[in-house]
Order: sequence, then structure tokens, then C-alpha cells
Amino acid sequence: MAKVSSGHPPPWISRLATGRKLPIWLAIVATLLVSPSLFIGFHLDDLAHRHMLSSRPGGSELLAAYESPFGIANGDAESIRWQITKGLCPWWTPDDLLISLWRPVSEATHRLDAALWPDTAWPMHAQSLLWFFLLVGVACLLYRAFWGATTLTLVAAGCYAVDHTHGFAVGWIANRNAVIAAFFGVAGLLCYRRSLPEFGATGCERWPRRGLLLRILSLALLSLALLSGEGAVAIMGYIVAHALFVERASTITRALRVLPYLVLLGAWRIAYMMLGRGASGSGLYVDPGREPLHFASAVVERAPLLLHGMFWLPPSEFYVLAEPGLQPALLGIALASTSALAVFLWPLVRSDREARFWAAGMLASVTLACSTHPNNRLLFFAGLGAFGLIAQAFQGHIEGASWLPGRAVARRLSRWMSALLVGLHLLLSPLLLPVAACSVAFTAPVHRGLDALLAGPSLAGKTVVFLHATDFYQTKLVRSAFALSGRAMPASVYGLSYGRGPLVARRVGARALELHWPRGLWERQVDTLYRDPHHGLFEGQVRRVPGLSVRILAATPQGRPTRARFVFDRPLDDPSLHWLRWDGVAPEALSFRVGQEVRIDSGRAPLGW
Repeated sequence: MAKVSSGHPPPWISRLATGRKLPIWLAIVATLLVSPSLFIGFHLDDLAHRHMLSSRPGGSELLAAYESPFGIANGDAESIRWQITKGLCPWWTPDDLLISLWRPVSEATHRLDAALWPDTAWPMHAQSLLWFFLLVGVACLLYRAFWGATTLTLVAAGCYAVDHTHGFAVGWIANRNAVIAAFFGVAGLLCYRRSLPEFGATGCERWPRRGLLLRILSLALLSLALLSGEGAVAIMGYIVAHALFVERASTITRALRVLPYLVLLGAWRIAYMMLGRGASGSGLYVDPGREPLHFASAVVERAPLLLHGMFWLPPSEFYVLAEPGLQPALLGIALASTSALAVFLWPLVRSDREARFWAAGMLASVTLACSTHPNNRLLFFAGLGAFGLIAQAFQGHIEGASWLPGRAVARRLSRWMSALLVGLHLLLSPLLLPVAACSVAFTAPVHRGLDALLAGPSLAGKTVVFLHATDFYQTKLVRSAFALSGRAMPASVYGLSYGRGPLVARRVGARALELHWPRGLWERQVDTLYRDPHHGLFEGQVRRVPGLSVRILAATPQGRPTRARFVFDRPLDDPSLHWLRWDGVAPEALSFRVGQEVRIDSGRAPLGW
């Protein structure tokens, strides 16, 4: 175990580290840093959540199609086709697409918002900040359960409190589930640690059964965590790692301690499957239970990116958003930085039982986070282990621990690495955290475009056809935006093409047009949300939905369509059809004659203030 600091830090640091109110002070500082998010309003899925949890027209249908605020598709073919005709998903979505997540505890908090302040954003943000306040406080208590009131705890808890990776999930109302799951999960792990007799849990004569009560409370908290978000499974990794590397009881005793948690995990998973929840058919969401081989390949690609985003910059989501040509470079940087971290931390992990616990928990958390596309908002659980390791490494260098490299050059490099990591997460992260908390507001152009659409001519009862939109959100939020504004919704919404372009569209008949994507559809990973590219579309395949038929005319060898013909059930210039293109700031009306071409060279990314 790493030694507790025997040095002499400044008196104010010692008082802060040993003070009983450290968890409260850290929670206050962290909450103040993310508090600018109180004023950023609603963004993206927030609109859909408000719509489906309201009594406004179309809300109940949207909730049925999504099954919960944390879904996209329920695996039912009829429901998928209905979504396509409403612009909620693209025409290439497979009939059996399933992205339906079971988070009833988190959903209950959104239903509370809908009941108390359905059209006011700041109270919803305030609730998210409250959960974050509680999370930071309980994380500090967890570190104290290991190291007591020491500077080691101060470094680890301080890094966790102000880390910029937490900002996005705190600032986006729809992502509150990550904060709630982390709070209950960390609290459950804390109770587990305190329930163990070898760490002094049951020595109090007044409460001889304190350990048993804490174990029951731990199981209850972890149940709430699993019902708040799937990421809470990571806490099971920490509990198993604690039994393997930290506890000193007999093997049978440790196994019996872990068994109830494994039973809980199994019961949760069985209920999850029986309810038909999970993911399949998507290129971004991979369910380890349903697609183990696909998940394994995803781990190989995504884990280095998440680890890099955990410790360094830029954030891991840059990889998914980047142009395809930049992705190999970003993956190479992530692999290099991860390898350097492994070399830096290995001497500590090899020599220290608690370091092995933090490392194993972190790696388990990162592995589980690979079930969806890399994003720093997935790192609440991984951060527990990461900052425990950073704090121990930093302390080891201060004290000249025995595990440090023997060679002068290696020791100097290790010292610089330690100082750089602590500096990044204790000094730079507090500056980045407010920006990260407000970063969802960078999608403001999407909402300005929706406002422009609402301010335009009435679309009540019309069929709106987007020839092209830069992002899925630009069409999937149309119905919700109309419903929330009180305006009559379009009868149908179709999206024919998405992405950055280029695109060539040519009308080839009264009811038909052809689209040509020179670089193919699904060029970027973010575009594979609604279809796994391993199950592509090839020449000759036909996709039929009410009012529209799509035939693939050409595709790449990998099954990415490059040319398709769209045939509507009415003439393209029928008054009931309202044509738009949204590759700029706002949707623009569009019309074209038979034989006329429309070219879109490069759509503007829907990002900005």
C-alpha cells in the first residue's frame, strides 16, 4: 500500500485535507464550476424527452416508439417504418433495429421535471447539479475510506471533483442518467468497503451487525445504480477487484462476499433481456450480451480512445466526429499515449495492492464503456480508478517510494509524467469543466434552424421532405419542435440524405429522383448510428416504407450505397409535398424540374453558439 504522506505540505493544504468538511467543499467547488450550465436551456434530446413525457400531440406515439426517454428504436418493424415516415430515423434503418435502454430511476427524475416545470430549463439543470454535488461528495468519502484524511485523498478527490470529462453529462439534461448512476454506484462501493471487518467496520459494540446492514445498503444502492444506467455494471468490476487485490480474508470468505453482487447483476440482466431491452443492429451501440464478438472488436478500437480521453486531450468523442482521414492518426495517438501510461504506471501497479485495485476497476469500466461510441461522458466510473492511480503515483514521487524506476533518466521521465497528469487534472481541468458543462449548447445552430422552420409558412398536414440534412437531429426533432411550440405538425417528414456531402440529386421522372453520393453513405462513424455497416445495402435491394420506395442502384464492396432511386407515391411537385435542404444555417425551400440536378458540395456542421 502507498504510504501516507510524511512530508510537510503547506499548512492550509494540511488543514483542507484533514478537515471533516473536505467532501462538502469539493462538492461546492465542482458544482460552482458547472453552474453556468443552468442558463443554456434545452438541447437535442431534451426536446424529445419533453415531448414524449407531455400530453402534447404525438407525445405518446413517440414514447411508444422509443419505449423510454433513453431509446431510439424498439425492434418492431411497424414502429421503425412509422419512425421513418416521421423523420425520426433514416430510410436505411433496418426493421429490427433495437436501441432501447432500461433506466427507470433516471426516467423518474425526468417525469418529475415534466410534472413540476415542463417548459423551464433551469430547474431541470439544477436537479442535475444536485446529483453531481452528491456524486463528488460521496467520491471523496470513498477515497477517505481507503486513505483517511490525507493529502493523498485530497489529490485523488480533487482531480475527480474538477475533471473536465464530467462536464458534458452534467450540462445536458438528457444525459443526467450518467450522473445518477455514478452517484448510486459509488455510494454502493463505499458501503461495501465500510462493511468489511478487516477495515474496522464491525468493531462498534453499539452496532454489532453494522457490517451486515452496510452490505444490504450496498446492494440496495447498486440496484438503484443499475436501474439508473447500464454503466453502473462497472462498480461490479471494482467490487471483484477489491476482493481479489485488497481484502485479506480467506478465498471462500471473499467469494461469499462477492456472490450476492453477482446474483444481483445476473437478476438485473435477466430482467433487462425479458423486457426486450438492449441494442442490436447499430454501428455505434453494441450490447455485449447480444453481440459478444462485435463487442470484442469494438473494445480493441474504442478502449485506447477512452483511456486517452480519460488522462489527456483531446476528448475521445473527437474520433467519432472526425473526418475518416484523421481517424487513423487519432487512434495512433491514443495507442501511443496509452502505451506510455502503461509503462509509467506499471511499477506502481506491480508493487501496490490498492493500485492493482484501482487499475483493474478502471480497465473494467473502460471496457464496459466500449458498448457505445467513445465519449468522455462515459468516464465517471473509470475516473475513480484513474485518479486513485494518479494520486498514488504523485505521492510516490514526493516520498521517493521503492517502486520508482532505478535509473535516473527513467525516474526523471516518470516524475515529469506524474506532475503533468496532476497539473492537467487539478489546474487545467477546472478551466475546461465550465466549457464542457456548456458544450451541448454548441448545437445551437440546430435549434436556430428549427426556429426558422417554425417561423416559416404553415406545414400543417403537409409531407416535408428533406433532400439533405447535415445531421440526423435536424429532422428527428422537427415534430417535437412543432408540438412544443403549439403549432400543428406536418403529417410526415422524410430525410433522404444526411452527412457532410458531397451529394448530387437529379429528378428522373414525375415521381422519382436519384441521389448520388460519390464517397458513399455512412462515411463517418457517427453516421452508422441507425445501421451496422457490417450489414450493408447492396445493388438491387429495395427499401419500402409508406409513401416511399428506395432502390439501391450502386454500392461500395462494403455495402455503403453510392447511388439510389427514390420513388414517391405522388408527383414530386404535388402541393402536399414541401421540399427542403438543410446544409447551411437554416432549412431552405427547394424545387426542381424533371432532368434538373441539385449539387451539395459540403454541408455545414451543425455546431456553434
